Amino acid sequence: MMSISKDNIMAWLDTGSPDSLQQASSFIRTFENPQGLKVACPIDIICKGGWIDNEQLISLPNKLIKTNYGDYLISLLGDSV
Repeated sequence: MMSISKDNIMAWLDTGSPDSLQQASSFIRTFENPQGLKVACPIDIICKGGWIDNEQLISLPNKLIKTNYGDYLISLLGDSV
């Protein structure tokens, strides 16, 4: 089983078989794509926890600039850039 939580939304996903893993993957894709959010994104958690500042966050996307994940990290900066 896998648990996800985002802004007080929690889901327990059964991932014990290939079919249930595919269903969980589809659920995550459905959650992430339209909302532009990431589930269990380590950098997002680190930023919101205050373990890195915006300057450190700015340096991370440069390493991932051509990826969707890099785009997401840049979006975390909001108006700070």
